[in-house]
Amino acid sequence: MKSLKDTRDFFMNKNYDSKFLWSDSEIYCSELVWKSYKKAFNIELCTLRKLKDYELLDEVVKAELTNRYGDAIPWEETMVAPSDIAASNSLEMIYSNY
Repeated sequence: MKSLKDTRDFFMNKNYDSKFLWSDSEIYCSELVWKSYKKAFNIELCTLRKLKDYELLDEVVKAELTNRYGDAIPWEETMVAPSDIAASNSLEMIYSNY
């Protein structure tokens, strides 16, 4: 387990990862949240999934995948989506304006 400062410093100034790859060289939003909890508190907010495990049937989503990856869509890439984190049993809603 690392301190919050160590965790913050580790992720500080990372570029946004528009390809959603599970590396630490660049980072995307839900990956940042998941990895921050893991590094700072050793808490895995949810089970990680592969890209192929998500429902990606919408034509707009299919077009975006092709735009980002061409013919080399990384179906086996480890991922985490905001919806996975939102459904986590490790988190508690403390405020909602809905």
